[in-house]
Parts: sequence; C-alpha cells; structure tokens
Amino acid sequence: MLDSSTGKLVLDKAAMTRFYQFFVDAVALGVTKKNHIGTPWEQWYSEVASGKAGLWHGGTWHYARYTGKEGLKDFFGNIQFSLIPSGGAGGRPNTITHPLVYLVTNRGGEEEAFIAAELIKIASEPRINTLHAIKSAHLGIAKAQNDIDLYSGDRWAREATKRLLPHANAMPNHTKFGQYWNFMWRGLSAAWSGQKTPEAAVSDLEADLKNNMADAVIIR
Repeated sequence: MLDSSTGKLVLDKAAMTRFYQFFVDAVALGVTKKNHIGTPWEQWYSEVASGKAGLWHGGTWHYARYTGKEGLKDFFGNIQFSLIPSGGAGGRPNTITHPLVYLVTNRGGEEEAFIAAELIKIASEPRINTLHAIKSAHLGIAKAQNDIDLYSGDRWAREATKRLLPHANAMPNHTKFGQYWNFMWRGLSAAWSGQKTPEAAVSDLEADLKNNMADAVIIR
C-alpha cells in the first residue's frame, strides 16, 4: 500500500476489489453476519472469550482483554491462533504490524530536543519496552527482548513472536494514511453490508481518494 520509490500511498483497484469480495463471500457462506460491523465491542469480546465465536480476526493485545476483563483462565486450552489466511490462490498467510515513528519537533531549543531524544531512547530500551509489551500483550520492538526473561518466559509473547512476527507486513507510516484508511473502511462497510457491490465500493473509494488526497496516492 506504499510505493517505496515515491513514498506515496497506493490504491491497487484489483486487489482492493478482491479484499472487499472476500468479506462479501464470507457473508454469503454464513461465516460472518451481514451486520457484523457495528457490533458493540463488549459483546464482541465476550462472545470470543466465551466460545460463541469460531474464528476472530484481531490483534495480539486482545490476549490481555480475554485473559483479563473477560476472565478466560485457560487461553491456550480454549483458543488456537494463527496468521491471517491468504484469502486466495497466489497469496500468503500474513499479519500486520504498525511500527511508530517518534518525532522531535523544532519548537524548542537544542537542550529540549536532546532531552526528548533521550526519553525516546529510554522508552525504546528492550527492558523498558518489555514491561509495556507484557502488560499490554503487544510484541516486542527489538530482537534483544527475546533474551529478557520476562519476555521469553511469557508464553503468549514467546509463541506469538515466533509464529506471527516473521510474516508481518508493516502498515504505511504516512501522514495521510489515516485519511486513506477511513475511506477504505467506508467502502468495506458498504460492500460487507450489501449496500454496494465490491466494484462500486472501490469506484467510490477511488473517487474519494482523487478528490481529497490525489497528490498523495498512486492509483492503478
């Protein structure tokens, strides 16, 4: 979704159509509900943790919710986890990660910038980040965290890191990706709920991107 040579976002209309069609097919096959989007989060988490859902698509941090607030005591005895399926011939199982970029502004002086940079360095240090990762059920940001007992001794962190992270695609760190995402999500919602065909939803997505952020997107 990002062109490495220009730094621009990419709309691949054929791929986006297949993406929308995947969920339309899932509804037609009875795998998911037509009105699934909009289900209250509280209900959604509860149904997964209580075994009322056969499959769910979520992030590693959901582990903390299921084993915490939802009271799922034996996670590994009740749930299996894996990569997102390829969804079609020629694809590959994968998952998504979103590394964040810290920015130090020029609004202060050199001393303030130095302090800010030092704070970022401290917060990103493997031992400190491990405290955050384990408490929130996120994966580590540095390979060195695999050598920290708190991280390697946590079954979820250890197994999820090994099974998921090598296959992760990074979401674009682009200033307009949030806007792109909102338009893409609106198209997905329309196709999923049956309001539009996948082709019509992608056509509207293309128009939204052209009208609102044409300078930041390559459409093909």
